[in-house]
Amino acid sequence: MQLSSKLLSAVWLVTAAVSSLGQAQATTSATTTSAATASTPATSTGVPNTFEIDVIYPRNETYNATDTFPVVVAIQRPLVASQMGKFRFGTYIMPYSRGDNPGGIDVGDTMNWIRPYNATVFTDDPFFVIENTDATRWREGVDYDGRGLHALIWSMSWYPDLEECKQKKYYVSGRIFFTIDDEGVNPNILDAAECPFEGSVVQVNNNTESCPAFTVLGKGTGNPCAIKIDAAKATSISSQIASLATPAPAATTTATKDDKDSAAGSLGISIALAQAVVLVSASLLWM
Repeated sequence: MQLSSKLLSAVWLVTAAVSSLGQAQATTSATTTSAATASTPATSTGVPNTFEIDVIYPRNETYNATDTFPVVVAIQRPLVASQMGKFRFGTYIMPYSRGDNPGGIDVGDTMNWIRPYNATVFTDDPFFVIENTDATRWREGVDYDGRGLHALIWSMSWYPDLEECKQKKYYVSGRIFFTIDDEGVNPNILDAAECPFEGSVVQVNNNTESCPAFTVLGKGTGNPCAIKIDAAKATSISSQIASLATPAPAATTTATKDDKDSAAGSLGISIALAQAVVLVSASLLWM
């Protein structure tokens, strides 16, 4: 089906807002905390010169309604992603109140985090993004009870400094559906499948252009099982999630002090831009 005019407007909004993202004011909630951590050494194989985004939690399952909800994403070969420059990575929760139709939630109440990372943060090991979202905020300002179909939407974006690149869109996004129901299982990372869900596989193109160039590959080209979520790893992640269940003075990352200062200065993303990103991601339904 064709994109609606609203979604086309959202695409335009993303493009127009990219150039001013660096000046956006921070909008992260004081009650939402996050952590990102490099994994222990692991073998990560796949198509050469690619990076891969895999979802460890949630999965396409039914979960009980709780006050907090864990989100865990792994980025394989993050150094490849950083070849195109500093990037921002964000996750969002989107309710779907009428089957495949988005629920109209204010993404400002559900945005987990979005911050810049650069090559100084990474090693050759997979990079784990760990969140414990405040599920009570999903229901704010929305005419629904927090049950039903939801989607975890992720977005990785590059914002080149070069003027000639600013009118182009450089982002990768994807989603996975899950359901919230009173009869569902309690969300628990210890119950995560050993093999993550293959999200996005992206090949960085070799060229002489100064602007980023990449190709999103088709499903089945990745190797999510290279991320082994054994009992020890699940326990470690669970401990980090538990530490995020109560408000902390500041989010922690594996970044250096300079990276953190940079993140603090450019962490912000406007609510309008965040809504546009979610609408564009959700528009995959009609493409």
